[in-house]
Amino acid sequence: MFNFKKTIAMAAAAVLAMGAFTGCIQNTNPAVRVNDTDMSADEFGYYVYISQSQVLQEAGVSTSDADAIQQYWEGETDGKKNIDIACDKAIDDAANLLVRYNKAVELGIEFTAEDEAELEAQIASMKEQTGGEVGYKNQLAMLGTTAEAFESLYKKNMMVSKLVEKLEEDGTLVVDDAAIKDYITNNYVKAQHILFLTQDQTTGESFDAATLDEKKAKAEATLEKINAGEDFVALMNELSEDTGLATYPDGYEFTKGEMVPQFEEAAFGLEVNAVSGIVETSYGYHIIKRLPFEVTEEKIAQYSENAKSAAQNEKLDALTEEWKAASEVKSFNSVIRKFK
Repeated sequence: MFNFKKTIAMAAAAVLAMGAFTGCIQNTNPAVRVNDTDMSADEFGYYVYISQSQVLQEAGVSTSDADAIQQYWEGETDGKKNIDIACDKAIDDAANLLVRYNKAVELGIEFTAEDEAELEAQIASMKEQTGGEVGYKNQLAMLGTTAEAFESLYKKNMMVSKLVEKLEEDGTLVVDDAAIKDYITNNYVKAQHILFLTQDQTTGESFDAATLDEKKAKAEATLEKINAGEDFVALMNELSEDTGLATYPDGYEFTKGEMVPQFEEAAFGLEVNAVSGIVETSYGYHIIKRLPFEVTEEKIAQYSENAKSAAQNEKLDALTEEWKAASEVKSFNSVIRKFK
């Protein structure tokens, strides 16, 4: 489920390091429409910011490297411009919000006086954190939106949150213990890895070309040793530069969205006990071994909350697709192209 308040807080915390990808449009023309409900360009700007941030992260592009960001947006993936991929994601996310908001209205859900008070408290807190009215508006501008649009988005997302609560209460989004166990079984993996760092862990700066060549050569030599039958764990303990190795000597357990995308994709793509090739991420060169993941009662207790939420998200996504199919969804290219 899209947690608007959490996402706003995360974006606000990161925005100064990342820089603004879109300016404040100051435009109330519709960017996306579902039936008779519009999302203005000012509101849509926030979704563009979030979408671009996520796409860059998934691509392993450093959000502190302006040149790398510009180069990525000018490039293509599978024959489609990367900036178009980000905008299409923003359109889809915005449409999903409007579809869910319309369903909330249809079911008689209202934005109450108590909700208004919560919104005012949220705004007051943001103003305090940003140094007052000017700082607050400036930070929203860096997030691609305006004060008025933020309030509108907040109200829509609050209505969606209340819709989710209603669907939980009536049993529509109920996830039982069996479903939770099934989700954990199918969506969690365990893996060890040997890491050769390609960036300074203090500054985040990439090493020079000669050091990078040396690191890759070490990774290739290590992979050859593993393929020749040498012990993975012994090589890991001897060579890995992962600072988390001492804490997680037996490997990491994780689900989708918790690791950098390239690492996650490689780990989930392996058979149990299989070893990957060299996987490059923003951290460095990895050699990954997937381990058995045993679903015990202890593991169920440990991961049940996250698994329940994820399983509910899947149910909500499926419902949203049904509602969307019965809706008229339109995006306005004359507005959206200004974000590219």
